[in-house]
Amino acid sequence: MEFAESLEQLWVRYQIVVDDFRSANAEVATLEREACPAEYGLAFGSFGDRERDKLLEETAGNLRDRLVAEAVQQFSPPRAEVQIDTGALRERFPVDTIDAARAFRPKVVWEYLAETYGGQAGAHSAYAKTARTIIQTLRICRNDSVKRTAGRVVLDHSVWIDAIWDEPRLSYGSSEMFGELRAALAAFMLWADHPEAASALTHGYSWNYHSPVTSREKFHFGEVLTLITYKSRFEYRFAPDVAAQLQVFLSTYGDQYLDRKGY
Repeated sequence: MEFAESLEQLWVRYQIVVDDFRSANAEVATLEREACPAEYGLAFGSFGDRERDKLLEETAGNLRDRLVAEAVQQFSPPRAEVQIDTGALRERFPVDTIDAARAFRPKVVWEYLAETYGGQAGAHSAYAKTARTIIQTLRICRNDSVKRTAGRVVLDHSVWIDAIWDEPRLSYGSSEMFGELRAALAAFMLWADHPEAASALTHGYSWNYHSPVTSREKFHFGEVLTLITYKSRFEYRFAPDVAAQLQVFLSTYGDQYLDRKGY
């Protein structure tokens, strides 16, 4: 709240400064015209009501965006990101007219953000995005049979290889998809209290579109998750207890996505 109160004080001071500059500019323009009556553009420029209003409207919008960024930072759970409906926020707190911009109050906006996205509400929206990424990328459906190998639950997703290189490399799209999934799995692992796996997923080896892919290469993320790479798919093997936690996580936060396949 101190952050929002500081912004509100700055916003009040900023409006005074802009209004003062508008008045000073008008005075200077009058003096310039008296000194140089020829019809040329003003050397000191023109800062009339339209320019002042536009500046205040844009600045109020920037402050609103800053409040959203701060809310995302403060209300997001580890490795996940709260999903703020910026369209609804703009409708609730418009700044596209000078009257609306003048009435803009950062403190009131922050109170709304904290009430709507703070605590469990924010965590739920963040984890819903995480769950959707996992479900859609790993093509999980509610009635799918469970595949097991060596006592572990197996999930996978397809990858595409660019054939223009001397050695197999992930396509740009596949590398982006893998990066998003890796971040989502790291968020889940923290939720499930497996920080070692989360750290390995966050800071461990990452593929990009310059990275070669070796078939049947194994990568271990802690003791609970193993990734095996193939040239047509990436296979993830979850320890049984972690697979059970994943089922709970997806049912809690992504139930609405379990009835249709992703990619």
